[in-house]
Amino acid sequence: MSGMGVELVSHIAAGVLLGLLVDRWTGMKPTWLVVGAIAGLVVGMTNFIRVALKASREAARVARAAKKPPVASAEEKSDRDGGNHDSADRQDD
Repeated sequence: MSGMGVELVSHIAAGVLLGLLVDRWTGMKPTWLVVGAIAGLVVGMTNFIRVALKASREAARVARAAKKPPVASAEEKSDRDGGNHDSADRQDD
């Protein structure tokens, strides 16, 4: 989860750096810096939300799986229902 924060900051930093480069090239000092920062923020937040929702869905899936009782095999079901206990009978002989 900490990687998500680092990724958000890196998107914003990349937008700012690209904005600075375009500002130097065009001579329009703050314009592209602001545009790059906003674009980096939008891309970073979109990615952050996408990854957070994916992690939330995965956590919910794991929680649901943990609450389900394990599926018993046919042999275990037979033993619980009073089925044939040949192995127990053989031990008594």
